[in-house]
Parts: sequence; C-alpha cells; structure tokens
Amino acid sequence: MNDMTIPPGSSQEPSGKKTIQLTRTSVSPSSHSRPVLRKSIEVASDQAQKIFERTFSRMAYSCFSIEVILQIIGEENSVDKALSTISKLIRNTEDLIDKQIAQITELNKKHELDENSGYSNPAIYHADITSPLAMQYVKLLLKFDHMIKMIDVLWMNGYLESRQRAKALHDWRNSINRLSSRIISIEKNARIAAHRRGKQEEVDQTVPTRVDENDVAASLNEARNPQDSIEDAGALPQAEDQPEPSDKRKPKGKPDSEDDLTEPVPV
Repeated sequence: MNDMTIPPGSSQEPSGKKTIQLTRTSVSPSSHSRPVLRKSIEVASDQAQKIFERTFSRMAYSCFSIEVILQIIGEENSVDKALSTISKLIRNTEDLIDKQIAQITELNKKHELDENSGYSNPAIYHADITSPLAMQYVKLLLKFDHMIKMIDVLWMNGYLESRQRAKALHDWRNSINRLSSRIISIEKNARIAAHRRGKQEEVDQTVPTRVDENDVAASLNEARNPQDSIEDAGALPQAEDQPEPSDKRKPKGKPDSEDDLTEPVPV
C-alpha cells in the first residue's frame, strides 16, 4: 500500500508543483501521542520522487518502532546499539553520495557547467517525521535528489551518455532500496523477538500496527541476502564520460545491456 496520496483538490499548488500528503491509512490507531515534526519536503527529480514515495513511510515506521519494541522486550541496552547501526547504514550511503557529488562537481568546474537544473514536475511532500533516524533518512533522500540533478546536468550537456546515465540511476536506486530493506529487517526481527517473549500484545498496544506487512515480505529476503549489503564506492556508478565499472554481480566479461536496467523491487 502506498502511503503517499494526492489529496482531492490539492494536486497542484499555485506554483505548479504537485503536492503529496503523507496519510496514515496503513497504520492502525494507537492510544499513545508521540512527538511529530511536520515537514514540507520538495523533491525535484522523478527518480528521487519514486524512492521517497516507495520507501519513506515504511522507513519512518521502522525507525520509530525499533526503539519502542526493544524497550518493551527489555533490551534497553540494545536500543542505542541498534539505532547506531541504522544511523551508520544511512551515513555510509550518504558518504557514497557525497563522493559521487564531489566527482561531478570537479567535472562541472572543468567544463564550466551550471549546476542548476530545472524539472517539469517537482513535488512537495507533506510528511510526518517521528524519529531522528527518519529525519536522517529524509536528508539522505534530499542529497540523492541533488546528486540526480548533477548527473542530469552532465547528461544534458553531453558529458554523460544515455547508457551511463541509465545505469547510474538504476544502481543508485538499488543501493537505497537495499538500505531500506536492511533497516526494515531489523525492525521485523525485533517484532519476532517480542512475539517469542510473549510481549506481542504490549507491542501492538504501543506501536502502530501496519496492515500492509505483506508488502515488505520480499524486502526481508533481500535484506538477508549477503550480496545485498551496502556497496562500496568501487561498485557504484561513476558519473564520468568514460566506461563505467562492470557490475560485480554479473559474470566476468558479460557486457552491459538494457535488460539490466530494470526497476528495483519495492520495499
């Protein structure tokens, strides 16, 4: 279930930007009142919009739930460790994006390119931030959006081939989807632990229960696959007008093809 819906009569702002309201249709009511930071988040590129709509609601839910569940099952000492692990996963991906941005910035300076690119249909998301980790994830997606803009500037100016651009966008989407899957798996494992310790009812009363749990079943399998760990910089796309490194998961010598440019599995 997609938690991002366009409210009736509010699909466009006066500026022409579409607005998307984050609803709570997939979360059952909770008697607890939690702190919420309501943010309006502008996302320009189509790629970043799809990632935001596909992953943010589920990620925010998982990040909030992990801390609550671990406290309920008596694992207070594990809370900080779990949150630190998630923060590090997000930070590792952010570091890779920073490295890519730095590389593109050098190319832009070399070719004297204007880094400001416009988009025909930017979106403004009205989202509820319920934890520091959710805020960290939002900042990651905004940085991802900025990187996509820079990649598109190179492409529009002829310094990046269409094939290179498509592969770069595909690989980056997969990296963020793998990150999302790993964090979701941490939350679901915490729920399994709560069930085994007879704490399921207390967890259900305290943490909102999603009704679309089946939507992320595939994400668990993906997250537990060793090959789906966060890729190192050498495996990520290089936005330079030169041959890109081959995908490490493909047999040696197998050329790139359009068949590889498929949409990632939703989380």
